Amino acid sequence: MKYLFLIAFFIIQPLHAAVKSWEITNPSQVRAENTQLVLNQALGFVHPTLKAVNYSGANEFSLQVGDGRHGAFVPANYSQFSVDGDLSGNRIRLDSSRFTPMQVTNFVLAQGWILEVIGNQPLVIQSQTNIQIMGEIWCHGENGEDATLAAPGEGGAGRCGGTRGGNGGTNLEDAENGVNVGYLDNDDNFVVVLEGGKRGSSSSAAMDGGGGASWNDSSPATNADTALSPFGLAGPTLSDPGFDNMFGSAGGGGGASGLGTQPGAGGGGGGGLVVLHAVQDVFIGEAPSSNYGLIRVNGGDGGNSTATSGGAGGGGGAGSVQVLAGRNIEIYNNVAGGVVISQAGIGGSNGTDSGGNGGRARNWFSSVGYNLEGGGFYQPAEQTIAPGVVEYSTNRQSAESITFDLQNTLTDIQAVQVLPSSSEVSWEVSGSEDNFENDDTGWTTDLSRLKRKRYLKARVFIESVDANNPATIESVNILYEPGNRTQFDFEAAGCGRVKNTKPPTGAFFIFLLLPMVVVFGLSRQLKKQKN
Repeated sequence: MKYLFLIAFFIIQPLHAAVKSWEITNPSQVRAENTQLVLNQALGFVHPTLKAVNYSGANEFSLQVGDGRHGAFVPANYSQFSVDGDLSGNRIRLDSSRFTPMQVTNFVLAQGWILEVIGNQPLVIQSQTNIQIMGEIWCHGENGEDATLAAPGEGGAGRCGGTRGGNGGTNLEDAENGVNVGYLDNDDNFVVVLEGGKRGSSSSAAMDGGGGASWNDSSPATNADTALSPFGLAGPTLSDPGFDNMFGSAGGGGGASGLGTQPGAGGGGGGGLVVLHAVQDVFIGEAPSSNYGLIRVNGGDGGNSTATSGGAGGGGGAGSVQVLAGRNIEIYNNVAGGVVISQAGIGGSNGTDSGGNGGRARNWFSSVGYNLEGGGFYQPAEQTIAPGVVEYSTNRQSAESITFDLQNTLTDIQAVQVLPSSSEVSWEVSGSEDNFENDDTGWTTDLSRLKRKRYLKARVFIESVDANNPATIESVNILYEPGNRTQFDFEAAGCGRVKNTKPPTGAFFIFLLLPMVVVFGLSRQLKKQKN
């Protein structure tokens, strides 16, 4: 009879509790529109957002650290980020319009390498761990070309959201203004936010171009030396220490043609915008000290003219740098000019007068702490921005899962396990029989309300007390009892058949085999008795 006992045991034994694991750092398992917490794949946990507080311009500025979708920016992967995989000359030719922004798990620009941005968008790097710069980032404006007796100079290119300088003029064609900085609105209308330097005029003495505008009105762009309105004037410079406008700077105006056929020079390109946000540290240079690791956002210089009656180009406006880190900023590059090269473009000369200079930069570095033991520094000397500090949000923030199909209508949710456990962490769940079309328990912590619900979703909350040491969540597990079907509803199916209204379970098949096993067991017992 032992076989009969074993069969009975398996029939009445409940199934073991199952576990539904929510991969909380996986963006595909999170409802993004209802999630504020950072899904940090690189660190393997979820944490609150970061913000800079008590800095110039506003009370709070959010750090965006991305979801790591572009992987690790490290030497082995440089070709994946460079246009056509071209790494010749140790240059990574990054199209910033393709990586808008660059969302990486880690960022390392090795010594001897140049990250040359060729797109027209600002360079924005969001790292879920660190940013380390030992090479050079190029987001500077190019110099305007010199004019010769034969040809005018072309305007220098802008980078990283900075715009092009104006071309020099000829006796047949006027010089160009530096290109304005702006954007297209929803109706495809161009909205100007910064103006380029004005061109020199071939019909007056104001032959030199004006300087391109930037975001620092304490050191604005200047007019050409011989400026007569409305030509040769600087682009109006605006103040924006709070980085409310995330743009590069404008190009300088081109110089005009002088007497006869003497052409003008090109204006310098505008410097771009570099934004570096890291959850952990930002390193520039290498410990203990070094002379490498640079960020170039300077405006391009205006071109020169070889003829005194040919106009010189105006300088491009200097770009901007924003560096925010959740732990430390560590600067080991000890070059005399600092790790950020952000000078305004200088107006060119024709030997008698000169083009206007571009406006100067805004630079903002903020973190929890600094390590300047290597003698390095950054130089936002053009405009002082009170850096404030970076900290984690202490607001209640959440992450919400997608809907999970447990593929069982007899579930009994037993527990929700959030690790690591903390008094700063809480959870809620919601269940449905029909994928939340008509049936919905609503968010609840009462697990009994989710009994026999096939569809399930969850959300977790973090409300940290310490802005520097927040609570984190590594995993979320939902433990449930799948349940056994012990009653089966039958209905007539015609032709002497009986049909089950629902698919049979494994236990049902065992039930069908039970008579055979019992007969087999009895026959074995009788055989033993005869022997």
